[in-house]
Amino acid sequence: MIVDTLKSAFSNMEVVHQPVDQELLQVEFGLNEVEEYLFASAPFPEDCVKSVKHPNPAKELTKLTAEDAYKDFSNGSTLILRSLHRRIPAIARLAGAVGNHLGVEIRVNAYITPPNAAGFKRHIDNHDVLILQTYGEKQWNTYPQVSDLPLETTLMSDIQSAVFKTSQRTNNSQSSTAPPALHTLLKSKEFLFLPKGVPHEGRTSEQASVHLSLGYIYPSQAEINSLAVFKSSLENADGKTHYAPTAPLSHISLSDSDYSEMHTLMEIRRQESLIPAPGRFLETINQLASLKDTSALQWRPNISPKLITWKGCLMFLAHKQLIPVSGDLKPVWFFLEKQRSFLIHEIPLLALEERLIFAQELVKLGLLEILPSS
Repeated sequence: MIVDTLKSAFSNMEVVHQPVDQELLQVEFGLNEVEEYLFASAPFPEDCVKSVKHPNPAKELTKLTAEDAYKDFSNGSTLILRSLHRRIPAIARLAGAVGNHLGVEIRVNAYITPPNAAGFKRHIDNHDVLILQTYGEKQWNTYPQVSDLPLETTLMSDIQSAVFKTSQRTNNSQSSTAPPALHTLLKSKEFLFLPKGVPHEGRTSEQASVHLSLGYIYPSQAEINSLAVFKSSLENADGKTHYAPTAPLSHISLSDSDYSEMHTLMEIRRQESLIPAPGRFLETINQLASLKDTSALQWRPNISPKLITWKGCLMFLAHKQLIPVSGDLKPVWFFLEKQRSFLIHEIPLLALEERLIFAQELVKLGLLEILPSS
């Protein structure tokens, strides 16, 4: 199973290359889709589209048009489409599905490289990356993993970022003459998983390449420990508190309850970062008054509810909603947590009116939408 492969690679920090053989990673995003996206996005807002050509640094294409992007591409530059998990429904659903399976936040950029070209020189990332080839092919060289890199997390601070950039420059200079540990020709509908700290470089040959880069922004043990460090972290001149990357994370002593509470906090933050993908929500609002006992509802795309314990209380967590679970309604919330879709009459409440009101309230909270057959 591809999910098991991803979980294993994620846990064991292994480079993995294999075909995409399941619906989880199936998404159409080739040159035609790129062209449509550029047309719809122009003039480009800040941090939306960049271009880069080795050895030059990346440049913003802010307020420019698709024609400007085409010009850079025709001159050998790689186009970078940033934060597609916020802009393209199919990619938002992809990011949500992978994130929910692995318990991480997923951020997605696309890289479009012309024939016989390279975008970035050899570099390392401070987060795990799943490279999903959606068009053409690209030759990747990977090198032995470097260690002790700061981890990019949802709590990434300016201090961490600066330390990472210094580490990257040092490790690049140290490994500049090292031979590749692995040569990988990544073809369309294949993926390559790269753990953080693995130096890598990619180059096209006779045809262009499009790949999606799924960045894992996740609560590692280091981040969980860093929450404890926050209490004794540096106080900068600007009055802002930052995580000190030199803090002795390995020597922090936390109780089981501390770890449990911090893991719960991480899940709350991850859920808040989820972006419900477009589906039938507006249509559901339109039909809200006409819902009936046989209406079928489902959680909106990317919403994956969970029951959690927070501050000693049982809570129902779904996206940005944290709902206390009272004794009388426990069977209802336990039922809902296990369902991807359900009929209103299946909600374990006795009265029809109660079931309808309950379902309508969840729709109003932005959590549920009606199934097409309803």
